[in-house]
Amino acid sequence: GVACATTLTGFKWIARAGGPRGLAFGYEEALGFAVDPFVADKDGLSAALCLARLAHELAARGQTLLERLDELETAFGVHATSALSVRAPGVDGATRIDAALSDLRLREGDSGLTALREVQAQQPWASVVLVTGDTAPDRIREAEAAGVPLLHKPVAVAQLLAALKLRVP
Repeated sequence: GVACATTLTGFKWIARAGGPRGLAFGYEEALGFAVDPFVADKDGLSAALCLARLAHELAARGQTLLERLDELETAFGVHATSALSVRAPGVDGATRIDAALSDLRLREGDSGLTALREVQAQQPWASVVLVTGDTAPDRIREAEAAGVPLLHKPVAVAQLLAALKLRVP
């Protein structure tokens, strides 16, 4: 019964995504969590207080945080992600794309294949990789027929680097 919204990066946008009812929980992959509708920003203190309250409530029921986490993982599964940032030094670094990664399915029915083909048309030296959690046979066949490396989620960092033919110093 809780609405989910995808928004632009940045906590000013994330906080606004809650609309008039406020934000129940917001996060940005690398930067933190917003857990209180009265603190519309990433805030370690409010997050710590929420965690302490949850630990207290669980302890009253004879359960630990890790036991509750195990229950949630069993009920809903685990989704693990990792981020990789590669910086290109020098004048060409800002404009030269050496590697591009896209999810197979993008918003509003767009295809990551289209985006990667555009990257390849403009920068033919670029390594490209599609990532998907999709299991629809027709989509998988389409991606494989395009000749673009296709990785299935969850993807290990080493697997991604190998597909992109990148080395991290």
